[in-house]
Amino acid sequence: MEMYSLDTEILPTVRMVGRIKYSKPWIHFQRKLQKEYVVYVIIDGEMFIKEDIVRYHLEAGDFFILEPGLQHEGYASAICDYYYFHFSDSGLFSSDLTEKEIIPKMLEKRRASKLSYCLSEKTPTDGISYLPKVFKISHIDFREKNRNIIKLYQNREELYKQRVSVEFLSFLCEVAHEFILAKVGTAEQKHKGEILTEELLNYLNNNYTKKIKSSDIEIEMDMNFDYLNRIFSQFTGNTIFRYLNSLRIKNSKELIATTNLSFGQVGEMVGFPDKYYFSKLFHKETGMTATEYYKRKRRV
Repeated sequence: MEMYSLDTEILPTVRMVGRIKYSKPWIHFQRKLQKEYVVYVIIDGEMFIKEDIVRYHLEAGDFFILEPGLQHEGYASAICDYYYFHFSDSGLFSSDLTEKEIIPKMLEKRRASKLSYCLSEKTPTDGISYLPKVFKISHIDFREKNRNIIKLYQNREELYKQRVSVEFLSFLCEVAHEFILAKVGTAEQKHKGEILTEELLNYLNNNYTKKIKSSDIEIEMDMNFDYLNRIFSQFTGNTIFRYLNSLRIKNSKELIATTNLSFGQVGEMVGFPDKYYFSKLFHKETGMTATEYYKRKRRV
């Protein structure tokens, strides 16, 4: 399958968007766009379209990319209802990588993102993702998403072109995300341990402010703690409580740097009700006391 790399840090320039609904059989006209990509999303019916010498049969739910500089035209008539997006100056380029080469790269990015600290100024990975030329959308509510983009475009309020471009980039990112998830499940047959690790990471990241015991984790995951700890260490390089404490200390550093809370209050807010234990662990994790960190950040 032909693949495209998508630099999500580059905002596309969307020139035209809309919806076309043919209630009678219709055949796509002949056209060659020199600078623009076109994305079609089929709502209902079928489209028979040829790009250069390759024929495509598109059906409801299909996402499809037409390249600039290549002639496209219909090769059979059909009833069709579809969205269209014309855009340029984007971070979309034909990729030299195959789908088989792309999947491991995106799996590694997924893992890095899952393990990342969300309050960090640094992004956990670069902004490159990938889109297939043709993809069946099954989980995204693309109808509502695309209706909203068209509404923004048609209302022509202030900054409407910029807002349309932002929303369209968001849609492309969602399609790229769904594609990777679909391929992870089929090509990779994701290891059960990785699934458990992701579930546990979500639990820890959303509940680190609470007192969490091994028994709480066993109840939440319905599984033996020692087994979970081995699996978690295998996929993250940290034990569960080492990761949890590191997460808590990272959040405490944010609070110390940006608030006037006492160290005891900070410790309690991130899940350390014992201020002495918090101070000891803070020093162990950062190599300095909370006071030293405060002075360094506040330049006291």
